[in-house]
Parts: sequence; C-alpha cells; structure tokens
Amino acid sequence: NVTGVQTCTLPIYYDIVIFTAKAKPDRPLVNGKTGAMLVREWLIKYDILDCIKSITSEKPRAELYIDDNGYRFENWNDTLKFVENEL
Repeated sequence: NVTGVQTCTLPIYYDIVIFTAKAKPDRPLVNGKTGAMLVREWLIKYDILDCIKSITSEKPRAELYIDDNGYRFENWNDTLKFVENEL
C-alpha cells in the first residue's frame, strides 16, 4: 500500500530498481501483458513511476533491499526516514 506517497522524495543519487519474478521473460502473459508491463501500470496508477530506474527479474547489486529478507517494509514514511538516516 503506497497511500500518501505523492512524488519521489529520495535524493537523486539513489536508484530504485524493482526486482520481481513477474518480470521474467518466460512468464505467461496476463491479459496480453507481460509482468513488467503490469508492474509499470501499477507504478503509474500510484504516480510513482518517476521514482523507479528499472524493473528487472535479475537481482541487482544494492546497498539496501526492501523486502522480507532485507529491510522489512511497513510504510513509506518509516522506510524513507531509514534510507535518509542510515545510508
């Protein structure tokens, strides 16, 4: 849930990459769309596409992973504060 996120507020020197199995090229289409297309539509729907550098199925090198095995996402305010204070 990204309620309350209006625009990208991270400094420009951070690259946000969406790493998801949905972007694998061999996944079946859903209503004629690839998984990456569906993710892109979701990002557009919530007006945060401008925050994202890319969508990939290959795990990128990173300083921080926001997921269930890295920094556990609970809400955008806490996540952005953590990024600003810890990185």
